Amino acid sequence: MTGHQENPGSGFTLSGSPAREAQLADVARALGIEMVRTVDPFNLSEVREAIEAAMSNPGPSVIIARGPCALLKRLQVKRPAYAVDQETCRKCRACLRAACPALYVEDGNVQIDADVCLGCGVCSQVCQFDSIRPIRAAEDGEM
Repeated sequence: MTGHQENPGSGFTLSGSPAREAQLADVARALGIEMVRTVDPFNLSEVREAIEAAMSNPGPSVIIARGPCALLKRLQVKRPAYAVDQETCRKCRACLRAACPALYVEDGNVQIDADVCLGCGVCSQVCQFDSIRPIRAAEDGEM
């Protein structure tokens, strides 16, 4: 959704009062769509598998990405922030393709602003060198 407006799937009316939440998967199935998948948008392999299945399905397909919006305070789930291990980082910058506002480059090194990072982990899934890990792991000496 754009504009952060409430909708039948949010569980709230436009004025912010609680409302019955429409189940999008049920709506799609009621329309006769057989291939309906609900995925966690922060789990890239799950999203990739759902897209591949939808593309190979001969009929219509629906993929519902269900997860908290990082921009809506009432839905935010704060997880440990991530950090880049500069010792193992190969500077390929593949993580920047995640287009996360917490990622930035300073002096040629990719950094993660811990105050902006919501801990979704998408950047760590993109990193092929296991150089991006939760800060908690870094504090435990695991990074």
